[in-house]
Amino acid sequence: FKEYSNNPNNKDQLKCLKKKYNYLNRFNISKRTKITNCKAYIYEIFLLKHSGEVFSESEKDMICRYCIDKIKGLYKHAQALKTGYCNSQIINGFSEENTLSVCATKNTLEANEQWLTRLFKELNNRFPRIELKEKIMIISSKKNTLKGNATHCKNMNDAWSYFRKKNDFKIVFICSNKTRIQDIFEMAFCFLNLNDEIRKDIRILHDEAHNTREGVPPFRYIIENILRLPNVLSYMPITASLGDIA
Repeated sequence: FKEYSNNPNNKDQLKCLKKKYNYLNRFNISKRTKITNCKAYIYEIFLLKHSGEVFSESEKDMICRYCIDKIKGLYKHAQALKTGYCNSQIINGFSEENTLSVCATKNTLEANEQWLTRLFKELNNRFPRIELKEKIMIISSKKNTLKGNATHCKNMNDAWSYFRKKNDFKIVFICSNKTRIQDIFEMAFCFLNLNDEIRKDIRILHDEAHNTREGVPPFRYIIENILRLPNVLSYMPITASLGDIA
């Protein structure tokens, strides 16, 4: 990939690269493409010719089970107390040391007003003396403090101005588009390189997980790579839709 990037007119190099790593065919690769964003599904890694030299069949099974066990799906029909259950999981996370709940939701966060209103009410009842904006962060290109209840960050650079030092954040709301889902991966990965005092474990809640534009289907390859990280404790896809969402 590096050789192709340095010689963008040499299409043969790109063809050889895609022949060796078939999963790259689904990406529109150009000289501006970040190879770190071109991730394979776990099973695609196992299909590579040299993977048999690295992983035994039992090790492959162990890796798959390790990721699968982190998936804690919430599959309930509409008006079946999904919001209350999600809030209880987030609130329980307050008692977990150095743990961050990351909530991936629709691009228009206002569409989740019911979720947010109930969460703020329950947090105020449970922790009446805390400043919510010191516990809740929202990462969004459009400024939104959730009616003064959250600290707004325009992008991950802004977020890291808080995360790289001692902080009390327990919840991050983030849009469920490709850029932000990729941000979750990079956030979790970067936390691994911090000292113990500010390192975070991650629990992820992904609303409307069935959505073909912002749910699991278009970003499964990123989500699988998120699951393999050791500090990702759980991933909760949330949906009211029946059927396969993967």
